[in-house]
Amino acid sequence: MKFTQEQSPSGRQAVAEDAAAQHIPEAAPAPLIKASDVKAKRAEQNRGNNSNKKIHGRSTPPVKDDEVSEGAAVPEEKASLPEEPEEKVAVPEEPAKAAEEKVAVPEEPAKAAEEKVAVTEEPAKAAEEPEEKAEESEPLPEVSEETKRKIIEDAMSRPEIYEIDEGLFKGTDELSEQIDGGGDGDDAETYTYETEDKEKEPLEKKKFKSRSAVKSRRRAVITIITIVAVAALLIGGASVYAVSYDKIYPNIKIMGEDVGGMTREEVQNRLRSRYNDEDIPNITVTCEDASAELDPYALGVTFQIDETVENAYNIGRQDGVFTKIKNVIFKGLPDEDVRLIINIDEDTLRSTLDTLVSPYESYSADSYEIGDNLITFIKGEKGLYVDRESAIERIKSEFSEPSSLTIELTPDLSDPAPLNADEVFNEITSDAVAASYIRGDNGITVKEGKPHVEIEKSEVERAIKELEENDRVPVECVTQTTGKSKEELLSLLFRDTMGSYRTSFSSSNSARSSNVRLAAERINGTVLLPGETFSYDKTIGTRTTANGYKEANVYTNNKVDVGVGGGICQTSSTLYSAVLYANLEIVSRTSHSLPVSYLPAGQDATIAEGSIDFKFRNNTEYPVKIVASAGGSTVSCSIVGTKEDGISVELEHNITNKADDGSFSVASQRIVYKNGVEVKREKLSGSHYNAIEPDPTPSPSASAAPSASPAPTAAPAAIAPSESIKPEDLDFD
Repeated sequence: MKFTQEQSPSGRQAVAEDAAAQHIPEAAPAPLIKASDVKAKRAEQNRGNNSNKKIHGRSTPPVKDDEVSEGAAVPEEKASLPEEPEEKVAVPEEPAKAAEEKVAVPEEPAKAAEEKVAVTEEPAKAAEEPEEKAEESEPLPEVSEETKRKIIEDAMSRPEIYEIDEGLFKGTDELSEQIDGGGDGDDAETYTYETEDKEKEPLEKKKFKSRSAVKSRRRAVITIITIVAVAALLIGGASVYAVSYDKIYPNIKIMGEDVGGMTREEVQNRLRSRYNDEDIPNITVTCEDASAELDPYALGVTFQIDETVENAYNIGRQDGVFTKIKNVIFKGLPDEDVRLIINIDEDTLRSTLDTLVSPYESYSADSYEIGDNLITFIKGEKGLYVDRESAIERIKSEFSEPSSLTIELTPDLSDPAPLNADEVFNEITSDAVAASYIRGDNGITVKEGKPHVEIEKSEVERAIKELEENDRVPVECVTQTTGKSKEELLSLLFRDTMGSYRTSFSSSNSARSSNVRLAAERINGTVLLPGETFSYDKTIGTRTTANGYKEANVYTNNKVDVGVGGGICQTSSTLYSAVLYANLEIVSRTSHSLPVSYLPAGQDATIAEGSIDFKFRNNTEYPVKIVASAGGSTVSCSIVGTKEDGISVELEHNITNKADDGSFSVASQRIVYKNGVEVKREKLSGSHYNAIEPDPTPSPSASAAPSASPAPTAAPAAIAPSESIKPEDLDFD
C-alpha cells in the first residue's frame, strides 16, 4: 500500500501501530503545527485542543520556522525544510536520507522480502499540479492487510468528522483547521488514500476534501445563480415591454414628419388634419406644347391614411424579441420615411398620359412575334420616351403636397427596354388565348389572341442574348392556337341583321312624336359585347323637360293621363320585338296595363323610371349593335350582329282568361328553327291587360241635346278588346 503525505490523522496512527508491530523504530513524534493563514483569533481558540495531539507514523508534517507553536520542539536531527507554497505541510526528513527526501527503515529479516513501508514527501511540484495528479513517493515496506482495512474503516466510520458523498470525503470545519489550516475554496488541500491491488487496475482512490472548499464552491454557485436570475428578470422585463409596446417605433417618419413614439390614433388624427380628400386642387400636366388638366375627383384620388399609419406601425414588428428590445429601448431602427398611400385610377391616368406624350415619343422596346411554328425576337429602337411610372409618382406627390400644381413631362433619350427571359418564357408557354372583341376609344375592335408555344427556356435565353448583336432572331418552335383569329373576327363583326321591327304612330301628336324620336336617338348605336346586358331605362336617360322630353298622354292607373315622356314605350316595344326576332336573351319585360294599338297584344314592353325596365342580354359570341330611327310616322329598330347560319324565329300569342269587363291575358312563345326544323320553343313572359275605365257621363240638361258619339272602330283582331276602347286611346303610350 502506498501512503502519501495527504493522509488523515487516523491513517497516520494506523501506520505507526503497524510499524511498532514489525519492530520498526518509530520516528520521534512531531508536535502539531498550525497553518500559516489561520487567523489569530481562531489559532488562540484551537491551540489548547491541538497542542497534545500527535500524528503517529513514519513522517510528520513539516513546519516553517515561523509557524512553530509556543513550546513546540523541532527535532534535533538534521531536518531539511524544503520550500513549498504557503499552506502546504512539509514532513521532516531523516538525517540519513535528507538529500533523497525519504527515510529508510531497517527491514525485519522475516518480512524484508515481502513488506516495506515508505513515507515520502509530496514532490515540490505538487503545489503546482492538480491534487488528483500528485506524484507518488517511493514505497516503503508494505503494511499488512489488516492495517489497510483499519485505515479505510477508520475514515469511513467517522461521520462526525467526514461526510461521504460519491467517494468524496469532506472534512468538518474543526478538522479542516487541523489539516489544512482553514484553507478555503480551491486552495484547500486534498488528502488521498491510495490502495493498490497488484492483480487489479486501476488504483482505487478515496478523496477527502475540506468543507471550507465545498462552502466556497457553494457560494460561487449561489453568486452565479443570483447573477443569472437578475439578468433573466431584466431581460424578461425588457422583453415584455418591447413586445407589448403599442406605439410606432422610434426613428419612423411619415412624409418627413417624425411619428416615432406616437400611437396609431394620434398619427391618424395628425395626418387627417394635414391631408383632406375634399380639398385637392387640379393639376396641369404638360409635354412640349400639349397639356392636360387632371381632376382628382375624376381620377378617384383618395388619401389612405389608416393604411399608411398601419404600414408605419408594422415596421420592425416582424423581428425577434431581442431586435425589438433594441428597436424600442435603444432606438436601433434606421431612419425610415413612409410615403402616404394614395388611391388613384391608374388606368385612366395612364391613358391620359399616353394621349398627352405619345405624339412626342419615338421609342420602341424589344419585342417578339409568334407565327406558325416560329417565334421571332425583334430589337427595339432607341428613341425618346416618357417614363410613365415616374410621371405617376410625381402626380401623386403633387396631389398630396401641392406646390406649383404644374408638372412638366419631357421625353428622354432611352435605349430600348430589353426582354426578360423568365417573363417571356412564362407568357408564351401559358395556355393559348383566343382573339376577342374589346371596346376601344373608337368603338369595338379585336384583341389579338395568343397561341401556346412549346419551346425550351434555354432557347429563349439564347435568342434574347443574340438580340444584343442582331436586329431579328428567329427560333423554331411548336405553336397551338385556339378560337378564331383576329382577321376572322374582324370579318364577322356586325355582318348580319339578326332581327328588326317597325311600328307606326300618329305624327299629328307632335309632343308624343318628339318623345318617340328622342328615345330612338338615345338607343341608336348602342353596342353590347358578348355577355353584356342592355337597360332601356338607363340608356334613354331621365324623363324631364330639361333632358329633352315633352308632356304627352300616358297610361296611369288604367286611365289615360298626361306625363313627361309619353310615347317612349312605343320605342321600347318596337325594340323588344326586334330583340325577340334576333333570338337574344330577354332579362326583364313587362306589358302595359292597357292594350296598345301599334303592336299585337303580348309583344309590347312598358317602362317606369326606376321601377320597371326592359333588359336583354347579348348571349352570342359576337358584339351586337342597336340601330334605331324614327321619321314621319314610323319608328324602326334592328339588331345588327353575327347571325348563326340557318336560324329563323317565329312568335305566337294566344289570348287567355278573357273577362266580361274586357280585361284579358296573353300567353306568348318564341319558336326557333334551324334550316326549317324547330330546335327550341321558349315561353315568354305573360301579359295582362285591363279594360279602360270610362269617364263619368254628365247628366243631360233640358236645353242641350246629346252629342253624337263617334262610331267605334274595330280594334286589331289580335287583341279583341272591349268595344268601349277607342282606337285613338290605344296610341297614347
